[in-house]
Amino acid sequence: MKLLSALLMGLVLLMVIPLTSCAASNPKDSDKNDLDEFEEQLGKIVAGQYYTLNSYGTEVLEILRSKYGGLENVPAGQVFGEETGYSKLAQFRLSCEIVWRAYYEIPATDERLRCRRDNPYLDATLYFWEQTRTIRSEASREELMKLFEEYGGDNLRMHWRGLPEIPDRVKFLPE
Repeated sequence: MKLLSALLMGLVLLMVIPLTSCAASNPKDSDKNDLDEFEEQLGKIVAGQYYTLNSYGTEVLEILRSKYGGLENVPAGQVFGEETGYSKLAQFRLSCEIVWRAYYEIPATDERLRCRRDNPYLDATLYFWEQTRTIRSEASREELMKLFEEYGGDNLRMHWRGLPEIPDRVKFLPE
């Protein structure tokens, strides 16, 4: 749990403190254009299905893996911060992936569920990126609403819970 707390604190610092001291370079135009196009598709029907955050997140990670030869090789100064050219949403997806590494090291047991319940922000990010289908507490729901407000605006269909065919009773399942 201390490791997870440390990683979450690191995420907060990444989101608050710009990395201006790192030498940043803009992504290749094709990378940025691809990511911009993928972000524009959020909530729209693409190839007969709604394009949601899960799909977008996968595209972000694939582009970064390809560009840097693996996520572990991505230099923070070239991805995080306005000057990098990556969107705020793309940066957020990578930062979540970094934080989730410690979470996924926990065996898929009650301990993992307890971790989500004890860490509402972690729980909210997992749900936001469609890695889980439930949230574990009211505090998680509050964090989730902040994430949707910050990153989603009024695009309700960017997440599976906003799709018209999803009944209201399953959009936020209780524990």
